[in-house]
Amino acid sequence: MSRRNFEANANIVSTITPAKLEQARVEEEKKLPISDPAVRLLCKHVHATGGHVMGSDQSHSSIYISPPSL
Repeated sequence: MSRRNFEANANIVSTITPAKLEQARVEEEKKLPISDPAVRLLCKHVHATGGHVMGSDQSHSSIYISPPSL
């Protein structure tokens, strides 16, 4: 998230309620896309953050997809 988008994204994510998260869970269980834009934005940021955590599944998958050149 860039600095210029931080305020807008923070305002959007702050609208998430437990009911919206429950609805997103139900949609994911049914293999449907998440309908709420705030929850989608949160998932996008969580996924991006997970890619920077050493040892996470996302960081491992990035090594296999595009291995570093030696």
